[in-house]
Amino acid sequence: MEIISRKEAKERGLKRYFTGKPCPKSHESQRFTSTAACVMCSHENRARWSKNNKDREKARMADYYLRTRELYLARKKIWRIGNPEIYRESSRRYRERNPDKLAAYARNRRARTARAEGSHTIEDVRKILASQKNKCATCKEYTKDGYHVDHIQPLARGGTNWPDNLQILCPSCNLSKGAKDPVQWANENGMLI
Repeated sequence: MEIISRKEAKERGLKRYFTGKPCPKSHESQRFTSTAACVMCSHENRARWSKNNKDREKARMADYYLRTRELYLARKKIWRIGNPEIYRESSRRYRERNPDKLAAYARNRRARTARAEGSHTIEDVRKILASQKNKCATCKEYTKDGYHVDHIQPLARGGTNWPDNLQILCPSCNLSKGAKDPVQWANENGMLI
């Protein structure tokens, strides 16, 4: 790095400059032209403040995101267009690592599209799966080869997307159930008299 004075940095219109001398805390880093403060000290102070003021920091970051969202999305789109192979590969790896997360996202999105109230997370689905002991709610077969998350009262019939309206079914049971009424479905499978 080029060693220059603060005065020279101001004349050149630079935001930062490097003196080559350590700050009082022994950081040999750049300094801000506007305040002459050490960049490393400023980062440490900011991190300390953030740790001690978590609620204020969360609100500040939410506000920052709202103010810069359009710019962020535009930059992200430009990067994706300029790096299609990298983007495709990273997307593929993410899908492979997070199939449950993507499935929950898709269910929540489908519920929003159907104007159904409620949402659920992967943790909700895992709790339901554990409470059903990894078995299909209808045929009681183990779901080790895969399972479907079913809306007990189908979204098409006014059901919600809250966890209490979800059950785990094996793929064959869920595909045969479709959007049938739960009472009709139970009748067809001999569960009701």
